Amino acid sequence: MAVVLARSLRVGDIKDPVALFKAYSTEKIHGLERRVHDEMEQKKKELRQMVGERYRKLMQVADTIGDMKL
Repeated sequence: MAVVLARSLRVGDIKDPVALFKAYSTEKIHGLERRVHDEMEQKKKELRQMVGERYRKLMQVADTIGDMKL
């Protein structure tokens, strides 16, 4: 149940941590923390992948431009 309620909480809606602790049990807050941490790790992974792809494309473009000059 804690995980279900934690999923209904939106991280962007959390403005006051004190109010969060007044409204929810520590178990529910731990569920939210786990979800936020998992989302954060997923976003890091996606960002690394995107940067790698963009870098490869940039290198291909640079090679193409170099070939055009020859």
